[in-house]
Amino acid sequence: MIKKRIGLQFKHYSFTPHLVPSLITLFLLVLLIWLGFWQLNRAQQKRNLIISYQALKTSKPIKLSSMTGAAINYRYTPVNISGKFDNQHTILLDNRTYQGRAGYQVLSPFIPTGATTAVLINRGWVPMGKTRNELPGINAIKGTVSINGIIDVPINNLTLSTKKELNEQWPIRIQTINNKFLAKVLGYPVHQYIVLLSPKSPYGFVRNWSPKQLNPQKNIAYAIQWFALALVLIIIFVVVNTHRITPKPQSKANKSKGEKYGRKHPH
Repeated sequence: MIKKRIGLQFKHYSFTPHLVPSLITLFLLVLLIWLGFWQLNRAQQKRNLIISYQALKTSKPIKLSSMTGAAINYRYTPVNISGKFDNQHTILLDNRTYQGRAGYQVLSPFIPTGATTAVLINRGWVPMGKTRNELPGINAIKGTVSINGIIDVPINNLTLSTKKELNEQWPIRIQTINNKFLAKVLGYPVHQYIVLLSPKSPYGFVRNWSPKQLNPQKNIAYAIQWFALALVLIIIFVVVNTHRITPKPQSKANKSKGEKYGRKHPH
């Protein structure tokens, strides 16, 4: 069975791809280009979020009671809260580094005045002890206090890393924030968002808040890679399906016949 080809010729070269490989190549090409533009779109989203962060962090703090709708809509919005810290249930967010040192971020449940749902306050970074068993000491904050911070929404929702840590006494260590799990452990509901304590607040530790995870340049680099792969795919497809046309040699009979009729007779 002879497979049909759609051929194009240019001088001494012939471009003759098969239909099925051409369709597969076209599908992959569209996919690679789509991935490239998707990464460019992600980069733009991150740029917009960074601009929003820079604008919101200097704006006037809002009250929790004024928040309506999804918490993600208030990401990086300054907020002011009055209430009490739950000093009995300190949470250590594990595997957090600062200037190359290992440590924890301290999360303290905070009960706003007149509310029953707690807000997790990220009070900043503390160094880890000499061993895993040596946990940092966190001083209690007594009485009703007023704090300022910015709202953030955790992206990951994983539970504690091991069952062993579930049996540890407070403070407990967690790998990522899961408000449903923490509500079960604490015995009262917890908001989906957290509050990053203002660096000016006296109730925290090392705080250098910035959307460091938002790196548009990384997405742009990925986009360039996808577009480069698309270009390489096109080049490979063209090279594989392009062949040099070799002139067919004349047979001896035709050559002799040509010489016979082409010979000049003397007058």
